[in-house]
Amino acid sequence: MGRDESGRVKPGIGTTETLRKWVRQDQIDAGTLPGATSEESAELRRTNEILKAAVSFSLPAPATEPVAICQPFFSAVSSGAGRDDRRALSR
Repeated sequence: MGRDESGRVKPGIGTTETLRKWVRQDQIDAGTLPGATSEESAELRRTNEILKAAVSFSLPAPATEPVAICQPFFSAVSSGAGRDDRRALSR
């Protein structure tokens, strides 16, 4: 068992908190307590991993040069391009 910065025993293998969690999960798996069974939790973890992988394939790659991408916009704004448009919108 390890200890945290304040000297208290950290929850982990071999602590009463771990034992309580194991007993509670066993009761849930047996149907005597409500909650997600071990099988349901494992299925949710697998589904979550699949969804994370799908999202990573669908997102665009991050810009390697954000300054270069934004530079034309900043140049146009600093040169005053589009000021007439802004005045028209503020009326």
